[in-house]
Amino acid sequence: MNDYNEPCMFIHRPSSARSQDTSHILSRIFRDLYQRDPVTNDTVNFLVQSKEGDDEVHTQYVAELKKVTEERDKKFSEISMLERHIQQAQAASILADERQLENRQNMPDLGLPPERSHFRRYLDSDLLRKYSLIVPEDYNPIELPIVHPPSAGEPNYTRETVNYSRRSNRHSSQISDRKILQKDDFVDDFGHLPSDDDSVPDTSAPPQSSKKKRNLNQSQEMEKLLWKKQMSADARQDARAQLANMQARVNFLRNPRYVSEVSENLLSKGNQVFLPIPEVVIISDYVPGKVYEVDLELKNITKVLRNVRVIPPRTTYFSIGLGRFPAENGLIASGMSCQFTVRFAPDSLADFEDDLVVQSNGCEFIVPLKGKRQPPILNIPEVIDLGGSLVGGTKVGQIQVQNTGGNGRFAVVPGSSWPTTQFKVKSQGGAVAVPPFEFRPSLFAVRPGQSTVLEISFSPKEVKEYETYVTIVCDNCHVKHIKLIGEGQLATVEISEVEGGEKIPAAGDLADTLCDHFIDFGILHPYTYMEKSFIVTNRTAVDLPFVWVIIKPDFREKPNEIRVRDVDTRFSITPDTGLLLANESMKFLLAFAPPTPKLYHSVLHFVLPQMPVPKTPAVDQSRPSSLTSLNRGSSVQTDLEDVAALQIDIRGTCDPFSVIFEPYALHIPGTIPVQTVVKRPIHVLNQSLSPIVFSFQRVTEPAIIHAEPAEGEIPPNSDCLVEICVSGPIPGKMEHNLMCLIQHHDEPVYLNVQAEFSGPEIVIDEASIPFGLVREGSLEERWITIRNQSRIPANWSITLEEGELGENELCIEPANGILPPLKCTMVKVELSALAVKSLNLLLSAKAEDGNTTVLRCTAEVQAPKVCLTECKIKLDDVFIESESRHAVVLYNQTVIPTFFKWGKVIGNGHSKVSVSMKPNKGKITERETLACILTIVCHSLEDVDDLRIPCAIEGQADPLWLSFSCTVKGLSVSFRDEESLYGSENVRISMDDFKIGSKVTKSLFMRNDTSIVAPFSCSLKNFGFKPPTPPHRAAMPNKGQRRALIQRSSATADQPQLTLRARTEAQRAILKNSNGLALILEPSAGVLEPYSEVEISVTACANLWGDYEDFIQCKVGDLPIQEIPVDVKVTGSPLLLQLSAMTTDGKTPVLRFGSQVAGSYVVRRQLKLLNNGPCDIRVDFQTFDRHEEDKQLVDFVVAYKPAFPVKDQKGVEVVPPNDEKEIEEITRQKTNELPPPSTDTSFVLSRATTLKVFREPRPQVLDVHVFEHDGQEPSKYFSVEPSQIIIPADGTNIAVVNYIPPPSREVKAPMDIIGHAVGWLSLPEKEKSDTAVSRKDGYHVDTLAVEMTAGVVPARLLVEFEDEDELHFRSAASDLLCKNKLLENYMHIRSVTLQNTSQTPIKLQFRTKPPFYIIGENDEAKCQTERVIVKSRQHLVVKIGFRLSTQLLDLLHSSEYDKSIPSNLETATSTSPKKTEDDDKTENEEEEFITHIDEGISFFRKGDDRRLQFSSDIILKYDNGESEILPTDAFILLPSIKASKNILEIGTCLVGEYRQRMFFLQNPSLSSSFWTISIGK
Repeated sequence: MNDYNEPCMFIHRPSSARSQDTSHILSRIFRDLYQRDPVTNDTVNFLVQSKEGDDEVHTQYVAELKKVTEERDKKFSEISMLERHIQQAQAASILADERQLENRQNMPDLGLPPERSHFRRYLDSDLLRKYSLIVPEDYNPIELPIVHPPSAGEPNYTRETVNYSRRSNRHSSQISDRKILQKDDFVDDFGHLPSDDDSVPDTSAPPQSSKKKRNLNQSQEMEKLLWKKQMSADARQDARAQLANMQARVNFLRNPRYVSEVSENLLSKGNQVFLPIPEVVIISDYVPGKVYEVDLELKNITKVLRNVRVIPPRTTYFSIGLGRFPAENGLIASGMSCQFTVRFAPDSLADFEDDLVVQSNGCEFIVPLKGKRQPPILNIPEVIDLGGSLVGGTKVGQIQVQNTGGNGRFAVVPGSSWPTTQFKVKSQGGAVAVPPFEFRPSLFAVRPGQSTVLEISFSPKEVKEYETYVTIVCDNCHVKHIKLIGEGQLATVEISEVEGGEKIPAAGDLADTLCDHFIDFGILHPYTYMEKSFIVTNRTAVDLPFVWVIIKPDFREKPNEIRVRDVDTRFSITPDTGLLLANESMKFLLAFAPPTPKLYHSVLHFVLPQMPVPKTPAVDQSRPSSLTSLNRGSSVQTDLEDVAALQIDIRGTCDPFSVIFEPYALHIPGTIPVQTVVKRPIHVLNQSLSPIVFSFQRVTEPAIIHAEPAEGEIPPNSDCLVEICVSGPIPGKMEHNLMCLIQHHDEPVYLNVQAEFSGPEIVIDEASIPFGLVREGSLEERWITIRNQSRIPANWSITLEEGELGENELCIEPANGILPPLKCTMVKVELSALAVKSLNLLLSAKAEDGNTTVLRCTAEVQAPKVCLTECKIKLDDVFIESESRHAVVLYNQTVIPTFFKWGKVIGNGHSKVSVSMKPNKGKITERETLACILTIVCHSLEDVDDLRIPCAIEGQADPLWLSFSCTVKGLSVSFRDEESLYGSENVRISMDDFKIGSKVTKSLFMRNDTSIVAPFSCSLKNFGFKPPTPPHRAAMPNKGQRRALIQRSSATADQPQLTLRARTEAQRAILKNSNGLALILEPSAGVLEPYSEVEISVTACANLWGDYEDFIQCKVGDLPIQEIPVDVKVTGSPLLLQLSAMTTDGKTPVLRFGSQVAGSYVVRRQLKLLNNGPCDIRVDFQTFDRHEEDKQLVDFVVAYKPAFPVKDQKGVEVVPPNDEKEIEEITRQKTNELPPPSTDTSFVLSRATTLKVFREPRPQVLDVHVFEHDGQEPSKYFSVEPSQIIIPADGTNIAVVNYIPPPSREVKAPMDIIGHAVGWLSLPEKEKSDTAVSRKDGYHVDTLAVEMTAGVVPARLLVEFEDEDELHFRSAASDLLCKNKLLENYMHIRSVTLQNTSQTPIKLQFRTKPPFYIIGENDEAKCQTERVIVKSRQHLVVKIGFRLSTQLLDLLHSSEYDKSIPSNLETATSTSPKKTEDDDKTENEEEEFITHIDEGISFFRKGDDRRLQFSSDIILKYDNGESEILPTDAFILLPSIKASKNILEIGTCLVGEYRQRMFFLQNPSLSSSFWTISIGK
């Protein structure tokens, strides 16, 4: 068994600080011991009842748990006893104190000290010390004995007179009532009234101590007199009713916000006011005849006292006992519970259900009662199929069942006998017979988790399907019907899938008459083996044992009963015995191996031993009884016999082998050299059905004959390739029969061989003698091989058969000879080329008495011949001092290789030319075309003409002559840009829309159109950048060094490892001394190779906008300087904001002001502007507001003269002196030239228009621009100070952006404000124009844009009150009374939570009026507080107090509201129908009267209820000037006193007579009252 310990979980600390739950502390300290879920008494009882079992650990655990529970119950009973004893002592002490106080009330106020408490007298100190409790003697050990005043010392005037005693007896009931009111005013700690027995000490308490025994006599005397001071039953009931009414005024509901979840869930279901524990009473383990008890606890989940009534169950199986209540009066307080004992007495193990109806004050709910025992669950199938069984046999099946439910006992009865009352009669011998089935055991018990085996036997008597039912009955009255299925069958087998198929015997063939199947193996050969497989299928559902028997066939019509086994059979079967499974098939192998050729025949029987065979009236006598197959029948009597289920007739034939040769005779055509072996193939064919083994005989006379291979094995119906080797020692014809032996064959097989032999034979290995191409006058030789292929010597000779030859042209050595057998010799053939011609000769080699071989000899004799493909050439593109090459081709017109050699150049002017040929000499092969390179260098610009070079050819008498001429040219260079081609006239480097801060690179291409090497250098005229010159610089650095120097100094190449700051600093260094633009050439100098192209990169860096013009000056060799114009148009702004100084994405920077409160102060943000340009830049800011409803698309802007003039610090335009004089001059000269005033009033010329009307042409003074609409100008919420700012060159300046939140009246909900600021850039006049650059400003250049976003929220806080949705104070005038003393004031405090749900801090102040105050941190009450801040998503708890003082109560002294209703009271009337006078009298007490005393002060009266109401407002003053009002009010409950009598009649009183009348004072209000009685005059 694997122990699984679930890890202990820590419990979260309660969120409330006032929670008394300490489970989280216990779980943290005793983590492995503490269990969060308590072990209740019900759990312990259930474990004790179910502890019987095999688990000893569980039994020990239950015993220990029971011991701990008993000890806990004992402790609880002792604590309850001590608590009850202390309560009884306290009650008795209070009664004793009241009696003593009543005795002293009869005495005048003599200033006597208060009496000592009697609590110590009724307290058992020894009992408390026994349980380690503190007793009064521990903290006040000295106690003086109580000394009662002597009765004799009583003054005479305090004694009762005779008349007083008589009259006091008539008023005893009234006095008792008054005493009862004083006594019953005591309420114990549990909230219920004391019972009648609570007024006397508990006599069942433990024995009193020694000190208490001393005063035993005094206590007994007091107990004897106690009956005089007790009230009657009626008076006690009236007193309790009055106390209940008084208690009802203060019995109010709890705060509805703290209703527990259990109560809410239960109350939401219906009128359920009590929580039943458990909700459903379930008894799961019971035995008939016993009584079980379960405690039902009903817990009051409402807020008031309630009684409960439980209606008993309807059935007799459940009953309920008397309830146990927390108090003797039967009432259940809120959160308390009562208990009832539910008894359950089952009479069987069936399931029982009932209900308990619980009623309480009109509410009713049901507690279900269930007696439900866990039923046993058997995993037995509903249908048991036993399959098939042979008729007359028995089949037994077993089923293992497991109980996955509860404990149970079971009985099995036949299905036809159910229902039944006697189980023993239905079962005999522990089995239940349901023919043809038998079920055992008939009675069995299975424990939970255990299993048992059930056995079912099936014995069919007929061939059919059987189906019946048995019933399994459980001891809990549960029934399950089981269906039994079986089938009676006869043994039936059949043959299927015979290999090769079954064959039907032909007509006239002998066969066994009893056989149903026939298997023929066909024809085999001796000592061969053959197998055939077939499948036997069992068609029954029963396993069948079998035995195969081979017997001799009987060909008669009526075979004998006794059959003879065939012991000499050549047939065998595998397996011969075994078990054939039900409805299964088995494969058998039948083998046949004949030794000699003949016919073999046998019979094979499939025998089933000891099979039940029914006895039928008529049996077929044509077959033996022991081998009769079974037929289906209906007989009921059976015997056990061996049955031949299958009879198979098997036969096979053995024939001899069949072997033939192909060809059947070997005749070798032609002749065979003597002593030469000739091999001829033949095929040995095996036409048998099995392989054969052959062996050939070797022959030596009259010739040598043998076979390869001489022996071997041939598969059936195949052949074998055999080579017959024949050789003869002497020439002549030969014929012989070659013998071949076959294994297991009686006679051999012969092959006829015929051949003819001949003499020697020579052959020549070479097919011909090819001399090929032969140079005239040379000597060539070839070798041939003559081979003797015979085994005899050959005498040979070579002669010329065809062709003509000169003398000594062809020589053969040797020309004849004798060649040994199988040898060869080499013969040399020499050819002398005396003349140019072609030879084609035929030679023959003859062997004496042998063959003749012919050989062809060919040769081609020629002389060499070479020529030039071009004898005179014209050279193009020849440049001075530059090599010029041309190909000269030599062609060999013959197939004879030869050698050539070039000579020196000759002709006019050969000294001014350097000529060379490569190769100068060499070999030229047959038919080869050889190219020689002619290299010429001209040293002057004069033309070259009529120069020749000789070429000598070996074998050729005359040399070859090459003539050439050329025209000499000088240096030529062409240029192009990226867009044009070479030769274009408009070569220009243009850079458009070049942004400041970026780099643009363009390329200039320079090409050398000649083969002359020339140096070049490039420079810029105006805006060139020169990198710093390193020390010790070489005269002319190469290209790689110059590029590295430029990259190191100016960082013109983009390097990934450089940061943005490093690139910015490098670019600033480049533009340090520039006028806004720096151009870098790379490379600026180098060497221009022949016919090469050089790419010169022109990189531009700028820090100020403008249109720049420059020229690239290129110097190449001795050519004049070439100037390439460069145009650069720079746009953008050199100004950077601190927000976007290090960004490269090009997005407009956003200045975020966050969320602000509407109407709050102005928020300022500083913008740091950085000028990277070389001159000062003036920025004029404009602000715009963007609104979603703004549909304008473009802005139409008209500017006059400077769009952004210079302004002073006050924002006034500064007019230059020249402009002022020009304006005055124009006004003075053109005043008379103005047109007459028009009568149309719509056309009025202003002073500005007057200045613009001129007749002569003037420069442009008006600029009209169309821009994309940026928003409404100017912005109401954003502004920039100053609006015009100057940023110095390479310096910074700061501008301030102001955000003015909109006023509160415009903000009703949170809103977003989006603004846009545009800075227009202007330059000084001296920077606008230059010879190489022109710049514009104002509306013509890019702007400096800043997006501004802000949010505004209304000044509002979410107010959450402590209890309700309003702020109410409820107070009573008696709150000013403390220990019978009148206080000057009393403060009631309530809390209000203010939550800031916005994302902006909110500042506010609190203001109020007396008597309402704001309570500070030090409990200081103020009517106005300082400004506080409520942070975003935070809350603020504000304490508001209502000060109750005597000054507020003095407001009632101005009018007498108790005597009559003043005329200025406002009576609250209702809209109900008119009532009669009787109704008005009954409801007069419920009329409401309201009067206004002062502003916010009202007096309310309804019957005896009088209230003083104060209404005021708490003002929340926000920092933006907005205010929010929290209405609040307070009620002061005023006391009311009523006298039981309006007139106190004393009647006639004699002089000196003492009379006493009593009246009662009643306070019907909800406020206590301090009262005094004075006698008027």
